[in-house]
Amino acid sequence: MSISSVTNTSALQGINNLSKTHSKLNSIMEKLASGKRINSAKDDAAGLLISDRLSSQLNGLYQANRNANDGIALYQVAEGALDETTSSLQRMRTLAIQASNGTLSNSDRQALQTEFDQLAAGIDSTAENTTYNGEQILNGAANGGNTITLHVGPNSGDTVSSALDDGFRMQDLVNVAQNGDSAGNTYGGPFTANVQSNSAVSGPSSQTLSISSQADAESAISAIDSMISYVDSSRAGMGAMQNRLESTINNQSNIAENIADANSRIRDADYAEEVSNMITQSILERATVSMQSQANAKPKMALALLQ
Repeated sequence: MSISSVTNTSALQGINNLSKTHSKLNSIMEKLASGKRINSAKDDAAGLLISDRLSSQLNGLYQANRNANDGIALYQVAEGALDETTSSLQRMRTLAIQASNGTLSNSDRQALQTEFDQLAAGIDSTAENTTYNGEQILNGAANGGNTITLHVGPNSGDTVSSALDDGFRMQDLVNVAQNGDSAGNTYGGPFTANVQSNSAVSGPSSQTLSISSQADAESAISAIDSMISYVDSSRAGMGAMQNRLESTINNQSNIAENIADANSRIRDADYAEEVSNMITQSILERATVSMQSQANAKPKMALALLQ
């Protein structure tokens, strides 16, 4: 081994090795501090790309599930309101049956008509005042139409749509009972119902059935049966949509769990491994410093030969 007082190769090698060791230690400490194995593309370019794609998918699944839960809440509000509508229709049917009895006088039927009209007004009020997030959802005006579209998946186009039918105001119910809904579904046989203006209600829905005569009451029974069938069909559809959304949430939660686990394996730091690496590099650092001290003594040995 040559000894030079001009170029200390051993010292230069020691400095280079010490710089590499410091760089590795800094990288290990960054991983331990952040908890991430990949903090930048230089750590693992391919792993970073895969991890970012998984993160996008994961964030999409989380938000999609929140959207689906919002949808469930909307349908719960709507279905709860329609439960009240059904109760009112059931009472109206009872009044119509009572009014169809030939033992009643016209004044008796007029008294029944008063309660009948108030129940109809209550149905209108329920339809107009049932809202979710400021949107009316039972008067056919939700989002400017009668269809609700929910984005319930992590990707573009992952949507489900559900019609909130043709509205649930009294006039809407009368129209559906007589003519069927916009989808072409009918809810009873043909009949002629006497529809009268209801002064207790203002606006386009201010019409209801009449039970002021025995014939009108008989006709109203058939009409109300069709209305109840329509409302029940709508409630069944809402229940089915809630079940569908809950199934979607459960499935996507399982997918999200697996994706999160896969992403963790790619991107998260293994603390046991990194601590072991830090100990190794710390030992190398101390050894390099010790060897550097000895390498720095070589020029002194060359000068000693001249004495």
